[in-house]
Amino acid sequence: MSEENRNNFQEQVEDVKEKAGEIFEESKVVLSDLGDKAKDVSQTVIAESKEVYQEAKAAFSGETLQSANTVGGAGYRAANKEGETLAVISLVCGILSIIIGFAVNSFAGLLLGIVGIVLGSLARKQNQSSLATAGFVISIISVILLLLVSVCALLIWGSLVASFTYMA
Repeated sequence: MSEENRNNFQEQVEDVKEKAGEIFEESKVVLSDLGDKAKDVSQTVIAESKEVYQEAKAAFSGETLQSANTVGGAGYRAANKEGETLAVISLVCGILSIIIGFAVNSFAGLLLGIVGIVLGSLARKQNQSSLATAGFVISIISVILLLLVSVCALLIWGSLVASFTYMA
């Protein structure tokens, strides 16, 4: 390799290093911007969900009287709307727990299942409806299934690691 080719090659290497450094610096800026945007989006979602929760709480805070026919004449039954809302949220958390736990991430599914159990328990204390019981039971089933799957996955992973280390 001639001296001129060697110098040319070294110049090209220096140019590549410089460009790589510039790209690295630009990627740090882009990642920082993405982190800030994600933080802004999460704060917006939290603020909006708090607003929706407050609106729902205000809408369902009063007890409504519904007429019901009884043997002795017209009777009234107080419906606890907050308990019904908790029951629906518990049911949704239980169903989403199963879907997200098996399709996306078992840890996220477990968290949703635990939230469903807590909300279902609160809803059952406020309002003994079948919806509250269904949310509670589905959440318990999802947590048990996801725990079993996670334990089995860990056992399989451990045996694979052990077999590979034994082979090496």
